[in-house]
Amino acid sequence: MTARSTYLGASFVIVAVCAKGESLAPPLPEIQVSALLEGMPSFQQRNIEFIGGGKSFCGPTAASNALMWLADRGYPALKPSAENDSSAQKKMIKRLAGLMGTYRESTSLTSFTCGVNTYLRTVGYAPKSWVSSGNGCANYGLLPPDISVVRSMSSGNTVMWFSLGWYCLDESSRKYSRDFGHWVTLVGYGRNREGIADPNCFVIADPESPDGYKYITFKLLTEGKIGNGSSRVDAKGYFNIVELNTQLADRSPKYCLLESIQALTIE
Repeated sequence: MTARSTYLGASFVIVAVCAKGESLAPPLPEIQVSALLEGMPSFQQRNIEFIGGGKSFCGPTAASNALMWLADRGYPALKPSAENDSSAQKKMIKRLAGLMGTYRESTSLTSFTCGVNTYLRTVGYAPKSWVSSGNGCANYGLLPPDISVVRSMSSGNTVMWFSLGWYCLDESSRKYSRDFGHWVTLVGYGRNREGIADPNCFVIADPESPDGYKYITFKLLTEGKIGNGSSRVDAKGYFNIVELNTQLADRSPKYCLLESIQALTIE
């Protein structure tokens, strides 16, 4: 099934005010139309059936959203046998959590990709390609994610994920220090919630959100450093997702940065 343009109702206001060190992301190169993977699940990770109530289950849940979508579009063996789709997805999430090691800790980029690939092999499928752009935890020496990778979503058997990181900013040194990470499923791009064309708008299924799809825009960082442990990289070229920023108890902002884009195409 080929992703296609669509209209999604309800109201949405894009935040257009940029914080210091940020600018609006330039329009995505060569993207002429929007894409939406219709029917993409938006399963919640918080569930009493998952270990720890699903607190650290964003990785396997985000992965399961895309795999369940593929299962209904020509890859039926991906879906576990169950009485309904909800039960099948819960079984899949538990299995992916085991393959990713999520029972022990949160899901790293390596654990995520290895877990998904192992799952594919065990049910009889194989990736035609896996494109990884960016890096987990903004590791030293690696480049920021390339947003143009989302163009591959126009292929009907390609699914994508974003790995995100929440960072605290020291205003004096302009250093972003990582607090924790998160996984979401990319659902579409190119139109906002009102159905208006916007090349800077992306649609995600967030496992932590009870409200279904979220519409986000990227703000390009133009200065600063990103730190994670002993690693330090130039923040220029990374994106801040304003709609996902949060406030800490002391009222200092926590910035949500896009760390990597993962694109899987199944044979």
